[in-house]
Amino acid sequence: MKNLIPLITLLIAFFTCIRIIPVVIRIAREKNLVDEPNHRTSHKRAVPTLGGIGIYLSFAITTLFFASYYYIPEYNYLLLGMMILFFLGIKDDILELSAKKKLAGQVIAALLLTIGGDLRLTSLQGVFGVYEINSFLSIAISAFIFIALINAINLIDGIDGLASGVGILSLTFFGGCFFLMGHYGWAMLCLAMVGALSAFFLYNVFGSTNKIFMGDTGSLVLGIFLTAAAFKYIELNSILASPFTISYAPAVVIAVLILPIFDTLRVFSIRIAQGKSPFSPDKNHIHHQLLFLGFNHRNSTAILLGTTIFFLGFCFLLKNLNINLLIFLIATTALLFIGILMTIKKQRSKKIEPLDIRKLNTKENALEKTQFLERVN
Repeated sequence: MKNLIPLITLLIAFFTCIRIIPVVIRIAREKNLVDEPNHRTSHKRAVPTLGGIGIYLSFAITTLFFASYYYIPEYNYLLLGMMILFFLGIKDDILELSAKKKLAGQVIAALLLTIGGDLRLTSLQGVFGVYEINSFLSIAISAFIFIALINAINLIDGIDGLASGVGILSLTFFGGCFFLMGHYGWAMLCLAMVGALSAFFLYNVFGSTNKIFMGDTGSLVLGIFLTAAAFKYIELNSILASPFTISYAPAVVIAVLILPIFDTLRVFSIRIAQGKSPFSPDKNHIHHQLLFLGFNHRNSTAILLGTTIFFLGFCFLLKNLNINLLIFLIATTALLFIGILMTIKKQRSKKIEPLDIRKLNTKENALEKTQFLERVN
C-alpha cells in the first residue's frame, strides 16, 4: 500500500487543485485581483493572479492526510516554511511588499528549514574539492541557496507554464528517484506537488476564459519546496547504500535546475554590469529572448523544458567524469547555448527595417506599434 500512496497523492492533489482554481479565479475577478498588462508583461489582457493558493492548498491538504503513513521528520518544518512564504506571497500579490520585507520572510523560512528541519547540505561531495563542512557553514550555505533558488524560481515565472513546467519536470525526477531509493515519504511529497502543479499548468497554459497566473504566492512556495527536495536528494545520495544512489548528485541537481540557476546568474550579472540593482525588472531573461525571436509562450516553454531534459541527459551521459569537470562542462554548454541564442537575436535585430513610428500612431495600428517597440527593445 505504501508503494502506491505517492501515485494516489498525485491524483488527489491534481483533482483537488482542479476544483480550487476556478473558485480562486472567480474571487480574483470579483475583487479585481488581476495582473494588468504593461510594458514589462507579455500578456495582452488582465489575468487573475493568486494561482499559488490552489497549488499550496492542494499540496497541504493531500500531504497532511497521507504524511502519517511515513516517517518524515522534516515535514512539519517544511509545511511551516511553505506557509510563511504562502502568506507572504498573498500579501505581495495583493498589496505589494517591499524587497526588504520579502527577503526577511525568506530568511526566516530558510533558517526554519535549515536549523529546525535540518534540511541542509552537510557535504559538498567533492565540489571545489570540499566534502564535509561544519554545522555553521552548512547552515549558512544552505540558507543562502534556499533564498537564491526561491528568487530564481520567482524570476523565471514570466511566461505561461515555465515555472510550473520546471517544477513538474524537476519534482517528477526527484520523486521518481526517492521512490527507487525506497524513500516513499519524500516521493509522496514530490508527487503531490507535481499533481497540484499539473492542474495549475492546464489553467495557466491552456486556459482562455479561465486563465490564471501563479503569482508570487505560487512561485515562492514552489521555490522553497523545490530547494528542499533538491537538498534531500543530495543528502540521501551521500548516506544511502542503494543501486540507485549516485556520487555526482550535486551535478544532477544543477542540470535539472539549470534554467533558474543560469538565467538568474546571467540576468543579475547584466544588471550589475549596467550599474543597476540586480533586482531591477527588465526583459533580459532567456524566455524574453525567445519571445523576441517570434516564439509564442507555449513554444518557448517547450524549448526551455526540452533544454532542461537535454542537460539532465548530458549529465548522466558524462557521469564517469570528475564532478567538478562535469559541472564545468554543464556551465560551458549553458554559456554556449545562450551565446548562440543571443547571436541569432542580434542577426534578427539587424533585419528589422526601421519604421516611421509616427505612421503607427493611429488607433488602427496601435497593436502593430506595440509589437514593433517590443521587438526593437
